[in-house]
Amino acid sequence: MPLISDHMREDVYGWLEFTWDDRHSMSRVAAAADLLATVIELNPREESVAFLLADLRLARDLNWPSLFPFTAQYLTGKELRGSRDELLINCHRSIYTVATNAVRMAYDLARRAERVRAIAPKLRTRHSDEALELFLSEVAIAPSSMLAPRIKGTNFAKTPRAARRFCDRLVQLGVAHELTGRETFRLYGIAP
Repeated sequence: MPLISDHMREDVYGWLEFTWDDRHSMSRVAAAADLLATVIELNPREESVAFLLADLRLARDLNWPSLFPFTAQYLTGKELRGSRDELLINCHRSIYTVATNAVRMAYDLARRAERVRAIAPKLRTRHSDEALELFLSEVAIAPSSMLAPRIKGTNFAKTPRAARRFCDRLVQLGVAHELTGRETFRLYGIAP
């Protein structure tokens, strides 16, 4: 099933053709909110497409290289169906909340990464720096597949037993925790 239904396909190109200069009386967020309201009015059941197009419009108007889900994360169906002025305020609130949460998450991740890097001298295993970098770049690590037989992204070998012991040592030092709670299959992540 396609993301955008056939009856909307032609309209999508028209909605995205407007540039910010065409609507100079609107802010970039207002243009995205206006597009969101227009799509919801014409296609009330296409909320996900409306969110996608509004975020695409915002990213394009701000010359961002990639799409970021500002509107879809905190707007509810009830907020979508209010007046256009209320929707604009809700879009601003959603963007503020997403941006604030992103800054908090970045601070938290930087703090956790610093804790992981601080214990590097305590690890006396071969290629522990490369394994730590992999640990910091992934959400979860499966020792059996990402650290053994080779550390992912490198040519450095590590036995499955050494990979498990490495992760257990990180747990001992308090910088990692086991995510699955199972003996047969384990995933590890950075401790909060």
